[in-house]
Amino acid sequence: MWDPLSEPKDDPEAKLNHTSLWRWLQDAGEKAQKKRLEGGYRGLARFSGALVADGTGVKIRGQSHPLHLICDAVTRVGMRIQRLAEESDVAVRGQFWALLRGWGLKVNEVKVLISDGAHWYRAALDWILRKARQQRSIFHLWRNILPAIRSFGAKFGEEIAKQFIAEVKSVWNAENLDSAQLRLASLKASWGKVLDLQGVLALIEKTLAEAMTHTLGIVEGMGRTSNVAERFFRRYKQRVARMGCFMSDGGCDNFNAVWEVYINFEPYQVRKERKKRYRYPGLCPLEVGGAQIQGVTWLDAVGI
Repeated sequence: MWDPLSEPKDDPEAKLNHTSLWRWLQDAGEKAQKKRLEGGYRGLARFSGALVADGTGVKIRGQSHPLHLICDAVTRVGMRIQRLAEESDVAVRGQFWALLRGWGLKVNEVKVLISDGAHWYRAALDWILRKARQQRSIFHLWRNILPAIRSFGAKFGEEIAKQFIAEVKSVWNAENLDSAQLRLASLKASWGKVLDLQGVLALIEKTLAEAMTHTLGIVEGMGRTSNVAERFFRRYKQRVARMGCFMSDGGCDNFNAVWEVYINFEPYQVRKERKKRYRYPGLCPLEVGGAQIQGVTWLDAVGI
């Protein structure tokens, strides 16, 4: 322990400076990467059969780098986080191949892929996850249509825009695809002649079947959005914003390996909040997946 106020001792001097925490994190990251190569959490937590995949950009020393994440859609276990050389079909397909090998999964074990529908996920479904169904993330669909709805509301009033939003919600909240199609037909009959909403209606119709995959009962407990990944990215970027100035090429990968351990061992909040509900209070993702970690924390897991 380092105590600057204690009496001088014969112990070796502690080499502490502004990069000490980063240096310790790098040591932990190297251990975490080694554990990942040795099998990681394979066998600890069950695989639900559904994956969530998403990507984002992260800034390191002023330069933007693509970051890709794959999680279990039900247990929320972070299965693979990796910085990519480029965001492309080939690079993203490589992440799914690496995931299957690292976790010892067979292609036919992946039943559903929840994503934003980007073309590299289409390629992954066509080339690798050939038995899986696409579930379009409702979070991303709303993000795609809200700008046009806000523009419509600015012209014709917020109340009429809210009415349209409520009818769109009723389509996506339908109990099955047949019911959703009937509600969509009613939506088009009411709003189909509004030029400002033509693109919105076309997108809803084009993606409706994939937006309703969760109603088919393919994977028990599967959600309908990629918010698992969005929650991860939000917290990840908060940390990287403070540490990115220290990161080298190898340092970023070490940080990612530690962060993967952290999110899998960090328990969800127990407290209750007015607008926020924690689905698994007191449990970490590995425990949600059925792992018996017996009080082991992420610090224990990386040997700190």
